[in-house]
Amino acid sequence: MEAGWRWEDHWQKWYRQSVDSILPLLAEGKLLVNDFATLHALFSLNSKFTVPLNSVLILLFTHQEEGQSVFHWLSMVTTMLMSVCMYPEESVLLQLEEMNLYVKEEGDDPLKVNTLSNTLPPHFLIAKLILRVIIISIKHLNNLIISFNEEENVNAMQKTLGTFLLCCGYMVGGKYLAYSS
Repeated sequence: MEAGWRWEDHWQKWYRQSVDSILPLLAEGKLLVNDFATLHALFSLNSKFTVPLNSVLILLFTHQEEGQSVFHWLSMVTTMLMSVCMYPEESVLLQLEEMNLYVKEEGDDPLKVNTLSNTLPPHFLIAKLILRVIIISIKHLNNLIISFNEEENVNAMQKTLGTFLLCCGYMVGGKYLAYSS
């Protein structure tokens, strides 16, 4: 019986090391999540353990890096949104309220207007992020279609955006975005 506990501890350490090395790669856009098999592999590391919520939220609100494709950024945001859905709604909203996160607006921000979203209630902050992701994704998808890009690129973007929207639907059902004051 004792040997089983040692293996469990070993597994937890290995899992934590794996997650700690994967999350920064996701944030930097160096880990490409461009198909559902990769996304599934990320979630199947071990369903019993979860990544710390603050790490997931930091990645979720990570702005698109210069040179990072919209598709890879959307894949990372979708992965993090799915991870957020694994936590109780109250925990997510409370953690968001404690953190200093904001949704970056398009273009330069010389007047630091982006920091105004720090004062938003957490459910409005999530809603603002979701709308921002949808706007960026639809503009990119439109550009792919107009430029007669390869059909598989368009299909991959549509599938990833569809998965993102399904997560959003799940969150709305869970009242993450419901107004409460």
